[in-house]
Amino acid sequence: MAIAGCTCSGKKRVAELRRDVLFSLSLANLCFLEPWWAVLDPSPNYWRGAATPNEYLAVMLDVLLLAAAFFFTLTVVRRLDRPFAWKAVRAGLGLLLLIPLNFLRLHTPGLPLSHLSRRFGPWVLWVSVIALGLVFVLVLVRRLELFGRAAGFLVLLFSPLVPMLFAQAIWLMLHPQPDGGNRHTYALAATDASRPRVLWLIFDELDQRVVFGERPASVRLPEMDRLRSQAIYASNAFPPTDRTISSLPSLINGRVVTYAKPAGANELMITYAGPGGPVPWSTQPTVFSRARDAGFNTALVGWWHPYCRVLGNSLTFCSQRLVGDTEPTSGVPLLLLDGFRELAGSFPAATRLSLFASIHRWERTPENNVACAGYLEILTDSKKVVADPAFGLVFIHWPVPHFPFIYSRSRNDFALDGSGTYLDNLVLADRTLGEVRQAMESAGTWENTTVLISSDHGLRPYADDLPPAWGSRGRTYRRVPFLMKLRRQIQAIAYDAPFNTVVSCDLVLALLRGELSSTANVIQWIDQHRVPGGRDKLP
Repeated sequence: MAIAGCTCSGKKRVAELRRDVLFSLSLANLCFLEPWWAVLDPSPNYWRGAATPNEYLAVMLDVLLLAAAFFFTLTVVRRLDRPFAWKAVRAGLGLLLLIPLNFLRLHTPGLPLSHLSRRFGPWVLWVSVIALGLVFVLVLVRRLELFGRAAGFLVLLFSPLVPMLFAQAIWLMLHPQPDGGNRHTYALAATDASRPRVLWLIFDELDQRVVFGERPASVRLPEMDRLRSQAIYASNAFPPTDRTISSLPSLINGRVVTYAKPAGANELMITYAGPGGPVPWSTQPTVFSRARDAGFNTALVGWWHPYCRVLGNSLTFCSQRLVGDTEPTSGVPLLLLDGFRELAGSFPAATRLSLFASIHRWERTPENNVACAGYLEILTDSKKVVADPAFGLVFIHWPVPHFPFIYSRSRNDFALDGSGTYLDNLVLADRTLGEVRQAMESAGTWENTTVLISSDHGLRPYADDLPPAWGSRGRTYRRVPFLMKLRRQIQAIAYDAPFNTVVSCDLVLALLRGELSSTANVIQWIDQHRVPGGRDKLP
């Protein structure tokens, strides 16, 4: 096999060279399965749009460059023909094969560590991982040559993937798939200024416990506190699900979505709770389509979901920034570099190893630059639509306080060097609310607009800057803020009964229809329609 260690001459040497070339290409190709998946599988296109020709070319060049490095290493080792060199190659092969194995783990339903931890418990999971690691090391130490032969055969077995993936990439380069773009604008319908108007703000990962329950003393949120002092404040509101991909469709459709899976750049297949299979999100009635049917102009500004491509037909105005958005000037050299940078983080638990800390800091700055540019674009578009009274329903899905953390509360300014935290982004969310309110007050639309603020899910486990006593690592806290200021409301009203915010869709439509005109009406409506939310935190 390619790493058995024998030396040959004549025809056997030619065959050996061919085998080394094939082995190097196949191993390099297996190492880049994650980038291949990103450009060839239609699901990631949902978050970023169709891949560009430069991205296809960059992945192919990454594979060829890494294969050349592997082939050069094999050539040197064969010339040396020393036992220690072959041992190093076989041990290195064992480590490299962890990359495709980790890819399979991440993309097999139920196998990501977070899922396994919830199912079996963190201690059982980590004991199992350590045990498997010790077995792996033992095999490398005691049966290294046998392992090398078996692993070499396995790598060669997957060599047909190389021409298959290259051919698919070349075909897609020559036949680019258009997406719907990131902005839609349609003619405004005539409106009556006396009709109700609703602004619905979703701050991604805004957590009730942090904002209003046990806020750290170092965090000041004057705009949230100001709004709470003149709004209906629900202290036990629970989101439909704990994931953005299913929670946002649940809120927008008014029905709990238990499962959601992208089906290309312009569609999301959703499955509702209860009987029935998956259906296209684009075909379902939403708060926007129902508001349009009632004669209202609708505007949506958001991130993460490709709203404009999926729901654009029911929106008068739409603007989006996606999690997969990159700098438009990204050329092949930069994409090549990105590919190898991602490769370094493809090892299992790479983000937890200090060995890769500098790599992730290096990656964080361009990522935060893109995130900051996206946030500012969302803010600019949001200020325009909230100040325009022609829009009867405005929905804004903010990318803060969710990661990437792009703000520094100590400097009261953006921080793109990776030093930001969840609490910093939380202060940015508060500042955002203040800027939106100022834009509306300047335009005279604040007092006459019902404003609803909530979130799609609570705090995630990565927020390690929070107090250790909260036990934030490994848990997701479910409660989210729920603030609703009615038109011309000035008095605070507390509501403590638990309910699921999936009712927000029908609540907003009832407000637009003019069925609810007072805080008492709203409280009564929630009491009649509320669905229990569930426990406060998930293991």
